[in-house]
Amino acid sequence: MTDFNELFRHAADFPDEAWGLYSFYRDFVEKRVPLKEKYNLILKAQDIGKEEAAKISGRFQTARPEHLAALMKLQIGWSDSPVNDRLAVFALFEPPDRILLSRTSVDAAAELLPDEDIESLLIAHEIFHFVEEEAEKPLFTRTFRVRTNRWLPFYSPVSCLSEIAAMSFAKNLCCIDWSPFALDIALLYHLKPEKAVETLEQLAVYMQELETLKRIK
Repeated sequence: MTDFNELFRHAADFPDEAWGLYSFYRDFVEKRVPLKEKYNLILKAQDIGKEEAAKISGRFQTARPEHLAALMKLQIGWSDSPVNDRLAVFALFEPPDRILLSRTSVDAAAELLPDEDIESLLIAHEIFHFVEEEAEKPLFTRTFRVRTNRWLPFYSPVSCLSEIAAMSFAKNLCCIDWSPFALDIALLYHLKPEKAVETLEQLAVYMQELETLKRIK
């Protein structure tokens, strides 16, 4: 079995843009968005997350996610099973004001990454989704649409932009130097180690796509 620490170091080395493509390629509208536009949207979503982290920490004079959650009157709850019936996930935001964490998933990641504050990262991520809900002027991550039908004027949101922005928000709020998306490697490793390896192999392909795009530019 591949050593987890080696896998995670590899995961942490991938830039945010590669993880952005990782998120994009799991979005059902990804085929409607050309690679160059994907890249630009990823950068925009990352900037939004960074900007909102600065605004929130400045407004409340703290960057501690647990403190922010309390000041924003958010409820934090725990589930003893994965919080999504279809997927093993870490956490989710339940409007209007509840963050639900999966104890199973958090404990699994914490065991593999004892030096990281997993809970704070997850709370920070979900706080961003609360910020999206409460924004007086809807954020770009909520308003951007892509056309999903060639002949009819049907448009769909790009949900991965919210996830990319939330990861950027958590990364900047918690002052870490790796993408929180890398936590997926811990969860995958816990559930099925070979899936963690496959994900890293996919990320290497995304890196090649990014390098090709940069050469073209």
